[in-house]
Amino acid sequence: MSNKNINKIIKKKKLGLFIVAKSSSKRLRNKIESKISGYSLLEILIKRLLNKNFDKKAIVLCTSIKDKKNNFFKKICKKYKIRIYYGSDQNIFERIINCSRLFKFNHITRITGDNPFTDLDDMKKLIKGYFKKDYDYGFMTGVSDGLKSEIFNIKTLIYCKKNSVDENSSEYLTYFFLRKIFKIYNLKNYDFKRNFLKTSFTVDYKKDLKKIKKIIIHNNNNIFLNKKNLMNT
Repeated sequence: MSNKNINKIIKKKKLGLFIVAKSSSKRLRNKIESKISGYSLLEILIKRLLNKNFDKKAIVLCTSIKDKKNNFFKKICKKYKIRIYYGSDQNIFERIINCSRLFKFNHITRITGDNPFTDLDDMKKLIKGYFKKDYDYGFMTGVSDGLKSEIFNIKTLIYCKKNSVDENSSEYLTYFFLRKIFKIYNLKNYDFKRNFLKTSFTVDYKKDLKKIKKIIIHNNNNIFLNKKNLMNT
């Protein structure tokens, strides 16, 4: 699917591309600011999105109210001309719902800020498949952790919020959606070897950050790597 066509869908369906991130992390504090080849993890993700020509108006950094005084986030969003929203620190349901209401989105593609290698070609396929029918939620299987994204209807998210036992466990949104009551789209990938699928590209610990640095440096500081590049590294 061309970038022009995907942006038509984004605009028509009122789809937001939310980068969900915050500076505090129990496992690796301020990891989102960690730099590789001159760019922070957050910048790498944003530059990859813009390199694919996704509509800037759809891209929002959805972060914690605790980061309102964080100049790093403000500078990044100003530099790349994307929007920013500060919401609940622990309640991801509330943060995403209120952000979508503010910017008038009906659907959200959730991209995790500590996944700089999120596969954007797969994300396009996910968006296309999700909107073919009236789905509530879309996710990926057969893809390594750190390359995935997910998409959902805000009405579905509101339902999950109302019926959750503990809204502060909403960091794990996927578990709320994978229920039989929802109409779910699964983008299945069977392109790669099992050993590759076991490899995670999520940055949770220092060792993960070192691995990502090593991959980018090995590929001549190229931050626009795709799955095939990663598999052959």
